[in-house]
Amino acid sequence: TFNVFRPASADDWQIRVSPSAVGAMKAERLAAHPAETGGYLYGSWDPTRRVIAIVHASSLPPGSQATETRLELGKAGGTLPERRLTRLTRGRIYLCGTWHSHPAGSAHMSGRDDRAMTAHAEKDAPDLRPTLMIIVAHDDIEAHLRLP
Repeated sequence: TFNVFRPASADDWQIRVSPSAVGAMKAERLAAHPAETGGYLYGSWDPTRRVIAIVHASSLPPGSQATETRLELGKAGGTLPERRLTRLTRGRIYLCGTWHSHPAGSAHMSGRDDRAMTAHAEKDAPDLRPTLMIIVAHDDIEAHLRLP
């Protein structure tokens, strides 16, 4: 069964994340600690039902820069599993957002996270796509959503 998150900013939406995607994010966070890490989220979304279903969380993409306090993700689609997933699903599974870790503290958005999400939302808005960011902390995972 999927893990269900309700973003505080849009609590009428459900973010459903597969156990394998949650496990991948937690494992990547532990492996990278004490540095931040992150990647991209793949799945699908249904605006009528107000559901985003995530089935894959990528590892840190090539070209990323990660330190204990900062993360700049490389380009989406840069890992072999991402390319394989989009090819095998023939476009039915697609890029839905980003995820990253907070090595210390909570899964609440930082000021930098808020600014990054605002920038992503500006790019997503013309296509009427929601902007999703999942943050993974030590004992907490939160989904953050901006709607167009």
